[in-house]
Amino acid sequence: MTAPALHMSGVEVRFPGLGSPALAVPDLRIAAGAMVAVAGPSGSGKSTLVNVLTGLERPARGTVRWGGTDIAALSEGARDRWRGAHVGLVMQDFHLFPGLSALDNVLLPARMARAADRALVARAAELLAGMGLDRPRQRIETLSRGEMQRVAIARALLRRPGIIVADEPTASLDAATGELIAGLLIGLARDSGATLIVVTHDPALIQRLPRRIALARGSVVAADLAEAA
Repeated sequence: MTAPALHMSGVEVRFPGLGSPALAVPDLRIAAGAMVAVAGPSGSGKSTLVNVLTGLERPARGTVRWGGTDIAALSEGARDRWRGAHVGLVMQDFHLFPGLSALDNVLLPARMARAADRALVARAAELLAGMGLDRPRQRIETLSRGEMQRVAIARALLRRPGIIVADEPTASLDAATGELIAGLLIGLARDSGATLIVVTHDPALIQRLPRRIALARGSVVAADLAEAA
């Protein structure tokens, strides 16, 4: 799938009881196929930004335009359909299902969407094998955290999304496993040409991504285009 560019304009998200916006982004642009690290302290608005970028949350005002689609103007159901078609999400808590195998966890969203044909099943197995998981029928709860993270990445990439959003993909992993996971994620995104947005506190991962965006108190306080180290 072709990676779209992002343009956020005049975006504001407010929560009851807070005097200032949880997220305020006057203008933010991310090129198609870019690889971006989003960093900032706890409470800086990173999770809200992820929710807005992926259509999980609609801002009170502003536009969130991926290519020709302003997802902020879509209904909740339309945003869900758009996200299923265009976004691969790698969440910090994995959201994997005990009792199911690694392969079945990768395929579950596609099966729920009635899209798991024979070719997609084969791709799921190939993704897991390519990540070094050679026992796709192994129950998910018997895997290490690093292996679970690889399953979550395979699930996110299964349908070849044009947008990949990863929330703390190396959190709670040891340094060696975190480096392996980061390399897999970046390499797979590069190979597919997807736009990659990674929310992370990991300095090593931040250094591997060409663009960095820093948040503080719901606002973008720095954005650069430095080359990855």
